[in-house]
Amino acid sequence: MTVTEVKTILNIAEATTTFDDQIEALLDDVIDSLESETNRTFDLDEEGDKVVPGGLKKVVAYDVLQLLRGGATSTDISSIKLGDYTVSYSASGMAVGTLTPAKRDRIVAAYTLMGAW
Repeated sequence: MTVTEVKTILNIAEATTTFDDQIEALLDDVIDSLESETNRTFDLDEEGDKVVPGGLKKVVAYDVLQLLRGGATSTDISSIKLGDYTVSYSASGMAVGTLTPAKRDRIVAAYTLMGAW
């Protein structure tokens, strides 16, 4: 999974690169944690990136978002501040905004039981 895929799921404009470094830093750890949680190993693509099954991509984006926000559990975002840079917005347009912790857990549990999508 790539930074671009995470940004697309979170409805972050491709031209906005403010969080790219943070997303990149978190992505491998989030995917490794999800592999451990589902007791599965994801395949690698030609570039060596882990191929996250389609149904779990939203979970990865959600987990990255939670870590960017310092682990907060609410999906209503009003702003993110990094250094002197602040972005304020409403989460209503974010594709991942409807994913709650409970729904995330159900998706992961379903994948763990089925093993594939």
